[in-house]
Amino acid sequence: MSALHPFQYFKKFLPKTLFGRTLIIVIAPVVFVQMITTYIFVDRHLEKVTELLARNISLRTAEAVNVVLDTPNLKEHFQPLRNYIFNHFELSLEIGENDNGHPLIRKNLFAPYGKILTQELEKKLPFTFLISLKDEDISISVQTLKGNFILNEKLKHLAPKTTSLLLWWAVATPLLFLAIAILFMRNQIKPLKRLAEAVDDFGKGREIIAIKPAGSFEVRKLTYAFISMKERIQRQITQRTEMLAGVSHDLKTPLTRMELQLAMLGDSQSIRDLQHDVREMNKMIEDYLAFAKGEEDGPFEETEILSLLQNVTSLFPGKPISFTPSKSVYITAHTLSLKRAFTNIIENALKYAHSLWISTHLTSEDIKIYFEDDGPGIPTSKREAVFRPFYRLEGSRNSETGGSGLGLAITRDIILRHGGTIELKKSTQGGLLVMISLPL
Repeated sequence: MSALHPFQYFKKFLPKTLFGRTLIIVIAPVVFVQMITTYIFVDRHLEKVTELLARNISLRTAEAVNVVLDTPNLKEHFQPLRNYIFNHFELSLEIGENDNGHPLIRKNLFAPYGKILTQELEKKLPFTFLISLKDEDISISVQTLKGNFILNEKLKHLAPKTTSLLLWWAVATPLLFLAIAILFMRNQIKPLKRLAEAVDDFGKGREIIAIKPAGSFEVRKLTYAFISMKERIQRQITQRTEMLAGVSHDLKTPLTRMELQLAMLGDSQSIRDLQHDVREMNKMIEDYLAFAKGEEDGPFEETEILSLLQNVTSLFPGKPISFTPSKSVYITAHTLSLKRAFTNIIENALKYAHSLWISTHLTSEDIKIYFEDDGPGIPTSKREAVFRPFYRLEGSRNSETGGSGLGLAITRDIILRHGGTIELKKSTQGGLLVMISLPL
């Protein structure tokens, strides 16, 4: 088994819709540039600025510690010393153990700041110290020979709020672009979706509500082209239908006269044979015209499939037909066309098989209809060929058994016009399985 090309592998994860793919094209470069910019800012600029701020704090802290150590009788002079340190070094002095707060060097937003501040303090302080975070203050606890001193510094002097705002802006900018792109792309995609729905309806023979060209120049041009194509096809269909109606009348009129004349000639074997031939000719003409027209007159409507199947099976009273329905479901269809398709399949099965089993299976997307018989079946190599017009199998399905070779061709044409599929397989009963799938 050959390995997948890298692009083919990632292609599986790409959105399937034009909307999703366009969003990626628009947003991906913005996000990429923003990530690079943010990385450069954090890794270079922010680190340098933080080093300068941490160095300033460490210098003031070291000087404040030296002042504390040089002060005799610390308890008596604590308040003046505290005021002096605050006024000269902008640090708040406390005496005692630092048992509150959280370590600044932890896995959170302030971890990089704490790491840099620790490195700078290690250069300036020859004592053991501990950095922690209390509310909006950085608490630096220094262990000296005179005891434990705590110097509090404002967090904003190490991590300005503008820095966090800038980081949030780096995250918010792509989201803002994404929101704008979604609003814009939805308006651009709507006309294309309406056009796709109209094309699908037209291809399935459904009535199309008047579509108005909208959207970009290319989409408008495509819509105008579709409208023009639809009108040309409808004119051709109308002309063909009118021509076939005339041909049907011209062919059936002499056949009708022949039937009347034969009926008046009395009853004999020769007359009965001629009447049979005339009926066969009428049937062949009807089949040819039905296939040439490609569609029945009348609009599409909501059709209950199970009721339609029951109605079709009732046309074959006394025949060995077993029908196992599933849940009832409605689809938009041309009832007479589907009835003709189902009738063709049942007639074909009963002509060559002893029994027929019909069942249905409902899914979230379609309804599947299975026709299984116990007849001789159709060889795998000929299952596609039998859908060709005027094609008839040899042997048990030759021309002597009757038929014009258009039954399955007409059936597939009807199913395809409803947006469905039809397949021929081997039946579990030993004969032929006709599987039809119709979209909901």
